Amino acid sequence: MPLTILIIIILAGIILYLSFIFRAYIFPKKISQIAHMIELNNTKPAIKLLKSIIAKNERNALAHWYLGEAYYKEKRYELAIVEYKFVIKLGSFYKNYQRLKLEKD
Repeated sequence: MPLTILIIIILAGIILYLSFIFRAYIFPKKISQIAHMIELNNTKPAIKLLKSIIAKNERNALAHWYLGEAYYKEKRYELAIVEYKFVIKLGSFYKNYQRLKLEKD
């Protein structure tokens, strides 16, 4: 019984570690790939990917920002404004913007 509990604790730790790795390293690469898609006017698949990211985490300011950018590129200004306003409402975009700016430089 104590061995089972120890195994469960170790597995939980591994899962937490892997989720951290995913969020810290893989997710930013995906977002930068989506940003590149938007720059190349490949907005339809970018919007689809961004909506799937937002469905998993509605408070992802960076995903909402890029969704606004994609809508803006498509001249869907009303939808872009809705996304930009949501980013402002979240209030955590500034630090993400600073990180984005550093990644681009």
